[in-house]
Amino acid sequence: MAKAKVFSLDTYKKKSKLGASEYQIRVSDDLVVTLYNPLRVADDKRERLFELAESIGAAPKEAQDDWAEVGADKPEITMADVNEYAKVAREIIELVGDENVGLLVEGIGNDLQVLFDIFQDYFEAVGLGEASSSEG
Repeated sequence: MAKAKVFSLDTYKKKSKLGASEYQIRVSDDLVVTLYNPLRVADDKRERLFELAESIGAAPKEAQDDWAEVGADKPEITMADVNEYAKVAREIIELVGDENVGLLVEGIGNDLQVLFDIFQDYFEAVGLGEASSSEG
């Protein structure tokens, strides 16, 4: 009788690490903050993450395009929309970040362009697509 093949949990952990489970940002010479894939965070955080992701009404890139193209046939993005997006993006980063994520958020400060760029790059890096909702 042939012996059944035994798989290793360590193999699966290493394999999943090769996928985009983490997104790391160097905050200073001696500090790297890790943002984890939403599938890698605690259940309560993951539930809140998906609530927040569904609540996003407009991506900052769309807002930038609107500001650059006055009179374009795109939905009007208000400052309230941009502020709400910033609030959601910041909370998502805080939820997926490691114990030092506060230092990353502090470093971003009020610079929404940096916040939106990090948020967008994080979403793309962990394989979640673009950080925006579809128009409909």
